[in-house]
Amino acid sequence: MGKYAIVISKDQLLNPLLDDSDSEIAAGGVTDHVGTLGLAPVNLDGMDKSELSVFVAATRGIRPAHAAQRLFPAMPASVLGVVRLLCGYARNKITAMACRERGEIRTAIRHEDLCERIYNDLPEYARW
Repeated sequence: MGKYAIVISKDQLLNPLLDDSDSEIAAGGVTDHVGTLGLAPVNLDGMDKSELSVFVAATRGIRPAHAAQRLFPAMPASVLGVVRLLCGYARNKITAMACRERGEIRTAIRHEDLCERIYNDLPEYARW
């Protein structure tokens, strides 16, 4: 495991970041909706739409700072941008998956291309 690998479980990442305002997620319990975040790096390609949605909820708005601390505790504050990139990747992946389900293949490919560009912008320690 690398120097900056994520060393927390999915529960440690998501549960402390979600509050009562996330009622649709908190009501059923995050672990009911999340498959495996496991240990680092977080593999967003291995998640389904509901898992990606939970990840987005845990890393959006003011939460990226909290998620950054939990995902990359040994890193400086600049890692906040990495968490925002991961959140953007997850949102585009959700959209691409939904487009494919609807048969909108060209639109799905555009969102997948965005995912690829975001992935290429990630530092090595955040790639899967």
